[in-house]
Amino acid sequence: MDKEIVTLSVEISKQRVSDLLVSAFEGGSNSWYLIEIFDAPTDAKEAASEFRHATYPISTDGGVWVSNAKEERRGSKDYKSVRVGWQRCKEALRIMSEKYPRHFANWREENDDADTGDCFLQCCVFGEMIYG
Repeated sequence: MDKEIVTLSVEISKQRVSDLLVSAFEGGSNSWYLIEIFDAPTDAKEAASEFRHATYPISTDGGVWVSNAKEERRGSKDYKSVRVGWQRCKEALRIMSEKYPRHFANWREENDDADTGDCFLQCCVFGEMIYG
């Protein structure tokens, strides 16, 4: 039987993406990430959030610069720093759905945890899971 690729559209909630960020930043990715810069959105209401790590990336034009410098890679060839904003979050979800369907399904079914959040953040920063 021949195989075909079908591209599907999926509605996503910014709140659910924010939940993934919280899972990553407050537990799942603690062993490798560092937020280097908070890039505030121009909307004053969005910028006033006390949960910048979870709200700036899902805002219209804000984001956070995330690196793997926690492992003392700054200056090495392994050092990576990426701005995580809304477009990168959407791309990471696409990557997660294709490469890590179990994590994506857990997220869609609201059965996500710190591991799901870590998978998502790694997809944001590296385009794949490189840590565990």
